[in-house]
Amino acid sequence: MPRSGYGPGVTAADVIKQIEGLPANEQAKVREWVHAHEAEETPEMLAALDAAARSADERGTTPIEDVRKMLPTWTSKSA
Repeated sequence: MPRSGYGPGVTAADVIKQIEGLPANEQAKVREWVHAHEAEETPEMLAALDAAARSADERGTTPIEDVRKMLPTWTSKSA
Protein backbone atom coordinates (compact mmCIF):
# COMPACT_ATOMS: atom_id res chain seq x y z
CA MET A 1 0.00 0.00 0.00
CA PRO A 2 1.48 3.38 -0.93
CA ARG A 3 2.27 5.81 1.84
CA SER A 4 0.21 8.95 1.92
CA GLY A 5 0.97 12.20 3.68
CA TYR A 6 -1.32 13.18 6.50
CA GLY A 7 -2.04 16.84 6.88
CA PRO A 8 -4.53 19.03 8.69
CA GLY A 9 -7.44 17.78 6.56
CA VAL A 10 -7.05 14.10 7.37
CA THR A 11 -10.03 12.53 9.11
CA ALA A 12 -10.45 9.46 11.28
CA ALA A 13 -12.38 7.91 8.38
CA ASP A 14 -9.31 8.42 6.15
CA VAL A 15 -7.04 6.70 8.67
CA ILE A 16 -9.50 3.85 9.21
CA LYS A 17 -9.72 3.28 5.46
CA GLN A 18 -5.92 3.09 5.29
CA ILE A 19 -5.80 0.66 8.23
CA GLU A 20 -8.47 -1.54 6.68
CA GLY A 21 -6.28 -1.87 3.60
CA LEU A 22 -3.35 -3.23 5.61
CA PRO A 23 -2.54 -6.93 5.87
CA ALA A 24 -3.80 -8.61 9.06
CA ASN A 25 -0.35 -8.64 10.69
CA GLU A 26 0.05 -4.89 10.15
CA GLN A 27 -3.48 -4.26 11.49
CA ALA A 28 -2.45 -6.21 14.59
CA LYS A 29 0.53 -3.87 15.06
CA VAL A 30 -1.79 -0.85 14.84
CA ARG A 31 -4.18 -2.46 17.35
CA GLU A 32 -1.28 -3.12 19.76
CA TRP A 33 -0.10 0.49 19.40
CA VAL A 34 -3.58 1.87 20.11
CA HIS A 35 -3.99 -0.33 23.17
CA ALA A 36 -0.55 0.68 24.45
CA HIS A 37 -1.47 4.36 24.14
CA GLU A 38 -4.95 4.24 25.64
CA ALA A 39 -5.41 6.19 28.82
CA GLU A 40 -6.15 3.98 31.78
CA GLU A 41 -9.40 4.90 33.50
CA THR A 42 -8.63 5.74 37.09
CA PRO A 43 -11.13 6.54 39.82
CA GLU A 44 -9.69 10.08 39.92
CA MET A 45 -10.15 10.58 36.20
CA LEU A 46 -13.73 9.29 36.30
CA ALA A 47 -14.51 11.55 39.28
CA ALA A 48 -13.09 14.55 37.40
CA LEU A 49 -15.21 13.74 34.35
CA ASP A 50 -18.30 13.43 36.54
CA ALA A 51 -17.52 16.78 38.17
CA ALA A 52 -17.06 18.42 34.75
CA ALA A 53 -20.39 17.01 33.55
CA ARG A 54 -22.15 18.26 36.69
CA SER A 55 -20.58 21.69 36.25
CA ALA A 56 -21.73 21.86 32.63
CA ASP A 57 -25.24 20.84 33.67
CA GLU A 58 -25.35 23.40 36.48
CA ARG A 59 -23.59 26.33 34.84
CA GLY A 60 -24.30 25.63 31.20
CA THR A 61 -21.87 25.79 28.35
CA THR A 62 -20.75 28.44 25.88
CA PRO A 63 -21.79 28.07 22.23
CA ILE A 64 -18.85 27.46 19.90
CA GLU A 65 -19.63 30.65 17.96
CA ASP A 66 -19.13 32.68 21.13
CA VAL A 67 -15.92 30.83 21.96
CA ARG A 68 -14.52 31.63 18.52
CA LYS A 69 -15.31 35.32 19.05
CA MET A 70 -13.62 35.32 22.49
CA LEU A 71 -10.56 33.29 21.48
CA PRO A 72 -8.48 36.26 20.26
CA THR A 73 -8.82 37.90 23.68
CA TRP A 74 -7.38 34.78 25.35
CA THR A 75 -4.30 34.56 23.17
CA SER A 76 -1.56 37.00 22.39
CA LYS A 77 1.82 37.02 20.77
CA SER A 78 4.71 36.57 23.17
CA ALA A 79 7.40 39.20 23.06
